[in-house]
Amino acid sequence: MGKQITPSEASTLCNNFDEKHTKLSDLIGKKDSRSAGFSIQEIKDYLAYLETNNKNVDGIRVFFGSNKDTDYTTVFFAPTENGSVEKSLNCFNFGVNDSPPNKKY
Repeated sequence: MGKQITPSEASTLCNNFDEKHTKLSDLIGKKDSRSAGFSIQEIKDYLAYLETNNKNVDGIRVFFGSNKDTDYTTVFFAPTENGSVEKSLNCFNFGVNDSPPNKKY
C-alpha cells in the first residue's frame, strides 16, 4: 500500500534515478523525461470518470511508457479492480510537460 514519504526520501529516490536517466538519455540521444505532471483538477476529473463508469475500481497502477513521436519516457495511470488492470476503462496520460521535464526534485 502506498504511503507518504518525506521530501528527503523523495530527493533520495530522484538521485538514485540519475544513473538510469543518463543511460536512457544516451540511448535516445537526448535528455529523457525525469517527471510528468498532472493538475489536481485533472486527477479529480479522472477519478470522477472512474467512479462514474465502474464502482468496483479500487486502485490505480502507474505504468511507464514511451511516446513514439518524441521517444520521451512518460507515465500513464491505469485503473485496477481486485489488483488487476481494468481494461474496459480509459487510462490517463498527457499531463503537463516541459519538453521534456528534466528538472530534478
